[in-house]
Amino acid sequence: YQRRVHGILMIHSDEGNHKVNFCYLTGYIITLLIGSAMFGYCVSIYGSCLEMFRIMYDWDDEDADFWNSIITTLVPAGAIIGSLGSSSIMAYGRRTTLFLAGVFAIIASVFISLVHQIDLDHKGSGLAYFCYGRIMLGIGVGLYSSVTPAYINEISPERLSGALGSCHQLVLTLAIFVTYLIGVKLPSAKDDPEIVRNSISWRVLMAVPGGMAVIQMISLLLFYTYDSPTYYLDKGNEDTMKSSLRYIY
Repeated sequence: YQRRVHGILMIHSDEGNHKVNFCYLTGYIITLLIGSAMFGYCVSIYGSCLEMFRIMYDWDDEDADFWNSIITTLVPAGAIIGSLGSSSIMAYGRRTTLFLAGVFAIIASVFISLVHQIDLDHKGSGLAYFCYGRIMLGIGVGLYSSVTPAYINEISPERLSGALGSCHQLVLTLAIFVTYLIGVKLPSAKDDPEIVRNSISWRVLMAVPGGMAVIQMISLLLFYTYDSPTYYLDKGNEDTMKSSLRYIY
């Protein structure tokens, strides 16, 4: 696909030599890698907030083991659903897939961040909303994990596609590392339980994916308005494909 796309550009262009617009391409790649960072963040953030939830809901060891097992598996379970459905959704465009993933992330962040407001008596009913949010978040990051590396590969010059394609895994892993570091500064069992229950730190952390999704969506709407050249080629829209490539070259 890349050879076809770049070959068509060379054939139809008036110029014989194309220089990559690294400023535009770098911003484009960073915008797409927000989805990679979100995947790593969402998989690991609950582990950083685990002790706070145990205190807020007065879980004993048995309850903590049960809920931790359930909650931690919901994002991977949702990611499976998102990944399985991604190929069908990507047929409508890579940008469309990213926007849909962003909608899932935003709604999920609202559900998760408000769970303790819903459940002020600490009886556990609000955890249902938390679980709904985690599943939706998983679906979103499953879409991100499928579309991001493909999108990056399709907009990258052939000689850079290998290096740029590896950025997805690098950013994902880095996000996991940073997220666990954040947990060091969160309230823990050593603090007054009331301080933990009234803390907004976990709510802010749980809302981060929604904020990341909003930033990515705004960037795509304002600065990176074209879809992948491969998508336009698949649809037979050669003129739009060449227009999208001219931003990169």
